[in-house]
Amino acid sequence: EIVAGVEELVVELGSYTELMARAARDDSSAGGSCAYLGSCGCRACRPAAGSWQAQDGTYRYAITFANMSVSHVGNTDKEQQAELQAHCLAHHVEGRWKSIIEEEYSDPNRMGFLYYGDHQSGAAFFYPGIEFCTSPENMYDPRFRPWYVSAVSGPKDIVLVLDASSSMRDSDRWKYVVSAAEMVLSALTEFDFATIVLFNSQAEVFEESNLLWPVNKANVARMRQWIRSQSPSEETNFRVAFDLAFAVFDSSVTSNRTSDCNRVILFLTDGEDRSGISGADVRAANKHGAIIFTYSFGASADVVVPRDIACKNDGVSYFVPDGADIGMVMSRYYEYFAGHLGKTEQVRWVKYQDAVTSNDLITSCIPVYVHDVEPLELIGVTCMDASIISSNFVFEQKADYEDAMAIAQSHSAKCNRVSYIPRELEALRSKFHGEEVCPETMTSAAAAKTAHFHHNFLWAMGGLVFWASMM
Repeated sequence: EIVAGVEELVVELGSYTELMARAARDDSSAGGSCAYLGSCGCRACRPAAGSWQAQDGTYRYAITFANMSVSHVGNTDKEQQAELQAHCLAHHVEGRWKSIIEEEYSDPNRMGFLYYGDHQSGAAFFYPGIEFCTSPENMYDPRFRPWYVSAVSGPKDIVLVLDASSSMRDSDRWKYVVSAAEMVLSALTEFDFATIVLFNSQAEVFEESNLLWPVNKANVARMRQWIRSQSPSEETNFRVAFDLAFAVFDSSVTSNRTSDCNRVILFLTDGEDRSGISGADVRAANKHGAIIFTYSFGASADVVVPRDIACKNDGVSYFVPDGADIGMVMSRYYEYFAGHLGKTEQVRWVKYQDAVTSNDLITSCIPVYVHDVEPLELIGVTCMDASIISSNFVFEQKADYEDAMAIAQSHSAKCNRVSYIPRELEALRSKFHGEEVCPETMTSAAAAKTAHFHHNFLWAMGGLVFWASMM
């Protein structure tokens, strides 16, 4: 009953958000601005009791039921066009959010949110409104939270294949690589399987096990500890890296240690390959159809072979200069899946820890899209905590709790396999601004664009394009 009730409301919220997004675009495009309550400096917010407080007593929310609040990532001026549009979207959906709370929420001491993460701006909406400040040192970006990534990518098998050769010592690259791996891992959910392969002249896999690991707190903590303990050395050999990554998929499928859904390799290097491998070689060995994203990181990184590997394996290639946030770039791989999964209405459930109190919550989320473009354009993700209707404790005491959670888990584990025809795939590559589109499928216009920007680094951050000269 609770699962069905929450899902019905989440689907309604998703449809309503899609409708109101059009109005928000019209408002902001016309040069208008919309009033909103910022989460930082929320004068109407008051300290809350009950489960709004951390179990160790260190923090408790200040909240208000008078307004929805809007938080920003922490490193913006809040005046970008995408942010102005998000403010207008908050203005348009707030009334419906309030009515749901009035109808369904019975205990103000029970922590629970309606919330939304905006894909273009990274803004987050919360109702009830909260006091929550972000800054460049204390950023909060909903686009890299497990509930967001799960909603737009579904279950997956993911192998991080990371260059650990001696050149990674240059420009503090290894520090950035470790941080990037941790960022990717932190956004996975219990419906994913993952591992890490490190390579230089040789390759090694996490815990010397040619198996994927189910994502849970313990396994992720061990992977993070393992990669932190590693040190770069020796030269660069792409072939041994891919041989081991594909062996992991082989063994995992045989042992049923898999999501049995989309398979992904995130391949990062800062050097030049010594093995002579080509994209066609990798394609021939890629028996399980893994989608391969490649990241050429730093001034000494080869871009040609990694791009060829990505192009031949239905992926996207990126060049990321020294000092850039490689974790932010790698973590956005999920955008590849978002457009395709938007063709099927799919609610995902996630158990997560609240970012502020660390209290456990169960939430139901659905992505929202602009449907009149191809590929579909992701607007954001809207969610509702089950505790809006019932506390976790009461929910768990119900006779049908186990059956209800089994239904929720089956919905979250449902696989929608992603497959693009070449024209769609090339449109995605261009949209996501991988360093170059694939030469064999480039149009003359795309070829001209690639040639013109050959010395520029380009990537998309929520629709905002940043250019960093390589001259």
